[in-house]
Amino acid sequence: MEQVPTNLDHGKGGFQSISQLISKVVSVDIGQPCSIKVIDNASLDIEPDAKRLPPKGKGREVRQGRSKKRKGGWRTSTGLTRQQLTDMHDAANAARSRGMALGVVVTFNPDNRDNETAHERKRWIEKKVGGLALALKRHAQPWIAMIVWQWPIGGRLHCHTLCWIEPGNDDVVSRFDDRPAVHVTKWGRDIGYFTRERLPSGPPEYEARQRWPRVTGNKITGQRLTISAALKALVTEHLADRQLMAQPKPAQPVSVAPVQLGLFDVGLPALPPPPFDLAAERKRRGLSQSAIGQMIGLRQPHVANVERGHDRLSPARIRVLRHVLDGLPVAA
Repeated sequence: MEQVPTNLDHGKGGFQSISQLISKVVSVDIGQPCSIKVIDNASLDIEPDAKRLPPKGKGREVRQGRSKKRKGGWRTSTGLTRQQLTDMHDAANAARSRGMALGVVVTFNPDNRDNETAHERKRWIEKKVGGLALALKRHAQPWIAMIVWQWPIGGRLHCHTLCWIEPGNDDVVSRFDDRPAVHVTKWGRDIGYFTRERLPSGPPEYEARQRWPRVTGNKITGQRLTISAALKALVTEHLADRQLMAQPKPAQPVSVAPVQLGLFDVGLPALPPPPFDLAAERKRRGLSQSAIGQMIGLRQPHVANVERGHDRLSPARIRVLRHVLDGLPVAA
């Protein structure tokens, strides 16, 4: 391979040879620095020093159609999702089934301060909730609670903490009651009040049948629902018990023995013997089965079945029979 000189002042016929070579060169962008090489004294290859772009159809379209990465941070939502509603009901049922019903609600709703942002307000509430959880743990009580954030349109950002308070620790949670910023109240079984700010989960006819109508709230950055680790453990145990109860039980073997014994079935086991031997007591006094039956109001076949052990006498008839037999003399 011979390097073609680019200086026209050196060599004879340099301008003529260069013109002949340039006629065979494909047009290139002169803005990019390049070197001209002669390949086998017949063809040229122009190699730009800059990095070549990928050909069309391979790299450019992929590079242009590549989706932009989403920036980090918490998502925003205007209501609870359907899965979150299910988690709330499962948590409440699991705690109730274990005897730890979420019977106390602590609402953190401080007044607006000057130039206070939603992030600062949420940070203040989170510190209060953490203090309540720490105070209960110091009294050897697990933190069984779920936190629901709400921000009604035209209102203030606040949260409801549904928690279980062990008997004897009422004074611990009552110390946090600082109205109007913090409210500590008793709560019943219905959690629909805390699920009003939810996303549409069905057609309007479905929402119209709900006890608590749906309300659209402001956008809240972060999770609207938080369930403590101890409460999640109760939910796991509760769902496992329900699944175990739902499993089909093994079929019991069908017994081929008759339900009721016949009168003359010799091979079948007899009933437990009566408190006393009726046949022996009757023979001692020289009485017949018909005579005994007339004394206690029974027929002779019934008395015979009692002596064989197929039938039983009621406690009242036994008392009458003993009273009658005790008054009769013994046969010689």
